[in-house]
Amino acid sequence: MAYEVDQIHPMVDKDDIDALEEALKVEEGADYVTLFTCTPYGVNSHRLLVRGRRVPYDGEIESTPVDSMVQAIQNYYMLYLLLGLGVTALVILIMRRVMGPKKVEQTKMQQFTQEQEDRKEGKS
Repeated sequence: MAYEVDQIHPMVDKDDIDALEEALKVEEGADYVTLFTCTPYGVNSHRLLVRGRRVPYDGEIESTPVDSMVQAIQNYYMLYLLLGLGVTALVILIMRRVMGPKKVEQTKMQQFTQEQEDRKEGKS
């Protein structure tokens, strides 16, 4: 079903029963729907009425529940994949920051030890 807006009754006072009844009356042979909402937001002292008449629906064919479920599962798999890749990248970055200086220190220590051994061998 599709509806096209044909009337808007702006800001009808909530106590104006005659105006509300007139806007909401049933018309024989016509297929109308009326949205009845409170306004302004938070105050709700007036009513906004929007009326629409039924028009032919030329939209897309609605998807079946199975199609919707498959699409939802595909979206979740993509979300989990992206989250997993993000967490993996974050762990790698943290490990490089934490482990990086230690490896440099170990390499320097190995070089120092090798130099000491070379000196001892050279003196002997």
